[in-house]
Amino acid sequence: MTETEAVVLMLMSLGAFFMPFISRRLLLPSSVGEIIFGMLIGAFFDVNGEPMRLVEYFSAFGFLVLMYLAGLELNFDRFRLMPRRDLWLYLCMFAVVGMASLFATTYMELHWSFTLVFFTTGLGLLFPVLKDADLMKTDFGQNLLIIAMMGEILTLIGITVVTMTYKYGFTVQSLLHTAYIVGFFIVIYLIMRIMKMALWWNPSLQSLFLLVGNPTETGIRANFVILFFFVALASAVQIEPVVGAFIGGMLFALVFAGREAVLEKLGGVGYGFFIPIFFISVGMKVSFSDLTQPSVVILALIITGVMFLTRAAGGLALFFSTIKKQKIILVALGLSFPLTMLVAVSSICYEAGIISRGESSAILLAAMATAILYPWLFKLVSAVVMPDINGPDK
Repeated sequence: MTETEAVVLMLMSLGAFFMPFISRRLLLPSSVGEIIFGMLIGAFFDVNGEPMRLVEYFSAFGFLVLMYLAGLELNFDRFRLMPRRDLWLYLCMFAVVGMASLFATTYMELHWSFTLVFFTTGLGLLFPVLKDADLMKTDFGQNLLIIAMMGEILTLIGITVVTMTYKYGFTVQSLLHTAYIVGFFIVIYLIMRIMKMALWWNPSLQSLFLLVGNPTETGIRANFVILFFFVALASAVQIEPVVGAFIGGMLFALVFAGREAVLEKLGGVGYGFFIPIFFISVGMKVSFSDLTQPSVVILALIITGVMFLTRAAGGLALFFSTIKKQKIILVALGLSFPLTMLVAVSSICYEAGIISRGESSAILLAAMATAILYPWLFKLVSAVVMPDINGPDK
C-alpha cells in the first residue's frame, strides 16, 4: 500500500462515518453525500494516476454486497398475493417505458446504451421515501414496491443484455453466450428446487442460514458463501459479477422465510462501511471539471427529465389497474429516482467501455439530481393526492 492510498483510505473511512450526519443536515440522501465527498477526495488526490488496489477491492466488494442486499430485500410474497391482472399491467407499463426510452435515445441520437439508462428502475431510495411519507403500510405503497421490484429485476436483465451485446454483437458467439446464460438460470432454478426440497425434508437446516447473534454468526457466513458462489458462477459464464450477486440474494429471498434478522445484520455490515466506500469511490472517478462542461450538464438535465417522462408514458397502462387514477402520477415520480441502480448502470457501462467518462459523469449527476428533486416532488404531491393516508387504496 502506498502512502497516498493509505491517506485516501483513511479519508474514505472518515467519510463513511460522518457523511450520513452531514447529508441529513443538508437534506440529501446519504448516498448523494458520499458521492460528493468522493469527488472532493478526487479533487485533491490523483486517484486515477496510480494503482490503489485496496481501495478498488473495498469498492468492488461494497458493490457486490449492495447488489446482494438488493436481491435479498425483494419480497416475493407480495407477488404471490397480487392479482394476476395487475401484474400483467405492471409488465405492460414497463414495456411502454422501454419503448419510450428507446424512442428518446433514438430521437436525441444518443448511444444505444442510454435506452437502459432511461429504463433503469430501483428500490434503494424508495423505501425511505415511502416511510417518510407514511405510505409504507398502505395498499398503494405496497403496490408501488412491487412495481419497483419488477423494474429492478428487468434492469438487471437489461444490464446483462447490454454488456453481452457490446462484447459479442449479433454473432454466433453471442448465441453461444446466450446459451450459457440460459444454462446459468437453469442451474439457479435447480439449486433453488434442491434447497427447497432439502428444507422440506429437514427444516432444522434453515437455522444454518438464518441464525445470527451466535459466536460463529452462521447465518452471515452462509450468506457470504451464497454471495461468492453466485459471483463465481456468473463470472464462469461471463456475466457481470454484480448480476450474480443480485441473483444470489434473490434466490435466498425466494427460499428462506423469516430472513429479517439476516437482512438487518448483513445490512449493518454493508451499509455501515462497504457500500459507502463504493459510493465514495464512484465519486472519486468524477472530476469537478467534468461537471462544469456544458455538454455534461445538458445531458444530465436531459436524463433527469426523460426519467420522469418515460414513467409518465408507462403510467398510461395503469389506468386499467386497481391503482386510482389520481395516484398514477405518484407511481411515475416514485420510479424516477433509482439512485443506486443508476450508479450501478453507470459504473458497469463505464468499466466495460460502453460509455465515455463524460457520459458516466452526466449519468451520476443525473442520479444525484433525481435523488434530490423527485423524492421532494413525491412527498409534495402525495400530501395533496393522499391527504388521508390511512384510508384503503381501492
